[in-house]
Amino acid sequence: MGSLADWVGVTLTFIVFVWGIYQFRKQTELSRAFEIEKQRPRFFYERTTRISKGDRVLRPNYFEESTPQNIKERLKQKDEYFFRINNISQNGIYSLKIIFSHDNQVERYRIHGVSKNSAMVLVPKSDFKNWESLFIKFRSSANEIGYMYASEGNTTYYFVKGRNRMITTSGDDRIIANDEKLVQKFDRKFKSGKSSSAYFYAEENMNK
Repeated sequence: MGSLADWVGVTLTFIVFVWGIYQFRKQTELSRAFEIEKQRPRFFYERTTRISKGDRVLRPNYFEESTPQNIKERLKQKDEYFFRINNISQNGIYSLKIIFSHDNQVERYRIHGVSKNSAMVLVPKSDFKNWESLFIKFRSSANEIGYMYASEGNTTYYFVKGRNRMITTSGDDRIIANDEKLVQKFDRKFKSGKSSSAYFYAEENMNK
């Protein structure tokens, strides 16, 4: 049956082995969490009268009048504005759904495959003077689901919690559970209306 020393040695070896596996898994989770956090998108947004060459121009649903020529004509009007959203992170984004509220109107857009440091310009159906809120649902390049809600002077990012317990946030960012009522409320917002995927790339600079 072996001596007491043999049993103690085997037990200690087993404990060290289990502890090693635990530490390895913990380090793996920590590394994956770091990669997921690093690949989170960040957005810069502003009211604009400028469309730059290469910008992706998003049009509302069934609004075929938003051709490049039509946009040039609209920019000549005194009070005409569009809305620019920049992905200012160093990572691409798998998909975006956008709810843009302005002048007591709500417009919806969706887009796939947004590259790093790229810009999107929303072209509302009607004259746009005052924006009220910008609500974005996104899937990051690390396959993390998140939301950004912005109103005048306020921006908050929400990230849906996955299985990795090591994932954290900083500043005003929030981690929310997938079964949390807030996630369900957000998802109802994005499912309640049809989004447009109509867009084109600007082939030249367009300014007021």
